[in-house]
Amino acid sequence: MRRSSALLVLTCLAAALVAALGLDASLAGAAQVVSPRVATRGWTPQTNGLSHNATLNGVAVTSTSTVWAVGMLPDTAGVNRGVIYRSTDGGAQWTRRTLAADNTGLTSVAFFSTRGWAVGYSTTSADKQQHAFVLSTANGGASWKVQNSHAGVRLNAVSVVDTNNAWVVGDKGAVRCTANGGTTWTARNTGKATSLRGVTFLDWSHGWAVGDNGTIMHTSNGGKSWAKQTSHTHASLCAVAFTSATSGWVAGSGGTILHTTNGGGTWKSQSSNLGTYVALSSLAFTDSTHAWAVGSASYGLWGVVLYTNDAGKTWKTQRYRVGAGLSAVACPAHSLLAWIAGDKGVVLHTSDGGGTGFIDKKPPTTKALNSITVAKGKSFTVKYAVDDTQSPRAATWIEVKTSTGKDAGTFWVGLEATNATLTAKLTATMAKGSYVYTVVAIDLAGRTVAAPGANTLIVK
Repeated sequence: MRRSSALLVLTCLAAALVAALGLDASLAGAAQVVSPRVATRGWTPQTNGLSHNATLNGVAVTSTSTVWAVGMLPDTAGVNRGVIYRSTDGGAQWTRRTLAADNTGLTSVAFFSTRGWAVGYSTTSADKQQHAFVLSTANGGASWKVQNSHAGVRLNAVSVVDTNNAWVVGDKGAVRCTANGGTTWTARNTGKATSLRGVTFLDWSHGWAVGDNGTIMHTSNGGKSWAKQTSHTHASLCAVAFTSATSGWVAGSGGTILHTTNGGGTWKSQSSNLGTYVALSSLAFTDSTHAWAVGSASYGLWGVVLYTNDAGKTWKTQRYRVGAGLSAVACPAHSLLAWIAGDKGVVLHTSDGGGTGFIDKKPPTTKALNSITVAKGKSFTVKYAVDDTQSPRAATWIEVKTSTGKDAGTFWVGLEATNATLTAKLTATMAKGSYVYTVVAIDLAGRTVAAPGANTLIVK
């Protein structure tokens, strides 16, 4: 049986999502980089060794078989602890390292050869504020050591150019760099107190940092000085990627994607073909023209994957409605391989450039197992089943309608395990009367149940 789930009324939001996204959006014409001789497979969820309670914020690829994902995972007492996952077989199996420190979380990870950094925050019991947290490995992740960056705020991103030089950025305009593998970290002043969300360096001197309120900063001397670049947007910018000293992209809230061909001297908008309800959080270029952008729709309720094969002139959706918000994407250079990490321990993998969708072609099925009679304002328990032979979890909610089909309420349940009998404890907030409730589910591949299971609900 599942634990009791909190009530969330999402009637208007659910209706808007159905109208805006469609129950199973067609992927005809989706961008591909696959040779006609390569079988189209698309994105597949990876699950072995991953916990669905984890929130994964960062992903890094150090070879075609070695992948890292970092984030946070609550322990049995509900205390968040930073977590590092590693796979050495392309994601078939994952091993976990959970940090001993309480109230920690990791937001980003980056590697150069065997040297890597994972950054984030720790929350002290004294002031309840988030402070910088930096971990480093010099042996390919066999062991990790805490480093003191002397930043007093949460760190949001890290960029690495070699085994010695790395940069981290964080809240309130924090920038720190190291030139000796993290033995010492030096503060760099951007002149802005705006929180920075993303950073990238091409070499030890040329870098860009992006953040809230359309902030784009550039340095050509290793961060000793920074110049603001005009973005013409107030969006929160979370991701930045450059494929050369002149060609770069940034992405963020409102489906924002900007591109420059002159090192950031001018930035121009590229259409993501998404509504303003989508926040893009990560970019990954496998070469100068092929890339992915990932993010979340409707406050993290869904994930979205975009792809371009023409340097962003067109961005096309490879999949809407993944059953969790997506936070990070990474890929080796000049490869059809890529990995995506996100909420609920979701990790997705493609070996063919994303293909035209997921291997999972079968939608879930649901059953509503009990008829219910309950007094208005009282709690009741719904028993139901979500079955799917190809997806281990599915995003699930309960829709309540009158006998004439009018919406009466929506109860968001969460990302549920499939192939099990489940329960959700809800509250009868609707008026007295007779209703029909249905169990709606969307699997990790974004496929929705075709005929939701239904049963009666009477509120007295």
